[in-house]
Amino acid sequence: MTSLRTRVSDTLGRLLFREVAVTGATTPAPGFRHLTIAAPTLRGLAIAAGDKLQLAVPAAGLRTYTPFAVDRARGQLELLVHLHGAGPAARWAAEVEPGATIRAFGPRRSLEFGVVRGPVLLVGDATSIGLARALVDGGHPLRVVLEASDPDAARCALARVAGVDGAVVPAGRLAALDAELQRALRDLAPPTVVLTGNARTIAVVRASLRAAPVAGRAVVTRAYWADGKRGLD
Repeated sequence: MTSLRTRVSDTLGRLLFREVAVTGATTPAPGFRHLTIAAPTLRGLAIAAGDKLQLAVPAAGLRTYTPFAVDRARGQLELLVHLHGAGPAARWAAEVEPGATIRAFGPRRSLEFGVVRGPVLLVGDATSIGLARALVDGGHPLRVVLEASDPDAARCALARVAGVDGAVVPAGRLAALDAELQRALRDLAPPTVVLTGNARTIAVVRASLRAAPVAGRAVVTRAYWADGKRGLD
């Protein structure tokens, strides 16, 4: 029976997942790993800003990342991994080198940007930097406000990976985050506000936006994680 379950699992894995190779791995800032992923099965895929790719990390299960720098002709894309904590997923990303292979599920839709018009204000955390780069790749004028446990490292990763200078405040300083949010809203024409990252922070920011609604402003949200949970998307 165990052998049958194993064969069924392997068959489903081959049908649902694609094997990809890690062809590049660098450290753009402390606590981050910038990976290049390639596979013949990625060639020609239409991958939009906000899509997600899930990797079946050994001993960790599925972990979700935002693809950017997509090269459809070569079947190649890039991911930014935030090395949060000391779990198996963080250890794998910190240690992986070019030549490694891993199973991947997707890419597929995560955030819907059909409503995006004009500038984008991205509010999130260190897990949102890959999305910032994907939005830049998509040609969206972008302003970024982040919270991070290491603001200097997050600011460095944001500049090196996304090519964007953003406002980064210490994690948990929600009053400071809201002050940067309000400053950005005053500077921009009614933007599309994209909220990603910590579910708790997203709830606080949404409440702030509801307190001062603006006609024509759209809000797109996706919680990537919550305290006590492995991941939400």
